Amino acid sequence: MKARIDEKGNIKRYPQMPKYWANFAGNFHQQSDEIHESFGFYTVVEPKYNTKLQRLGELVFNDENKVFEYTIEDINYNLDELKQGLKDELKGLINEVSGIVARIKTIYNPLDLTPENVPEDFKTLVQQLVPIKTRVIADIDALETIEDVLDFKVYSNEANQYLTALNSFL
Repeated sequence: MKARIDEKGNIKRYPQMPKYWANFAGNFHQQSDEIHESFGFYTVVEPKYNTKLQRLGELVFNDENKVFEYTIEDINYNLDELKQGLKDELKGLINEVSGIVARIKTIYNPLDLTPENVPEDFKTLVQQLVPIKTRVIADIDALETIEDVLDFKVYSNEANQYLTALNSFL
């Protein structure tokens, strides 16, 4: 990708070099970098950065290196707010499980949910919910860095397997 500073002082990016420019009729894009640079077209360099914690900022011209570069901006996260977001996501998972459990109970005689009328596997799954929830909350509370929070998955393989096992009763 190339860019140049236009007559108004704005930086314009060019994903592809134009074919027509100045006195070049259809072959400007095939000219050398030296000719492109003589018209102000320089390479755009994208820096390496942590996409979880940073984002690209504005495009600026580096006169020393004769390239356009992006500045890098840190994303301002709040660790406690991110953790709360994970806990809210966990509440959503719990609500989803509760809905599945309610639907499963309607399959069995809801007026007769005595222990012998409910499959043992189903009872075991329902009993696992509280320890899973407790463990996930403890895992969230133990996260120390923003990057750890961003990497944490409430809908982990364990959660998905749990949902799959519950859904097998439907």
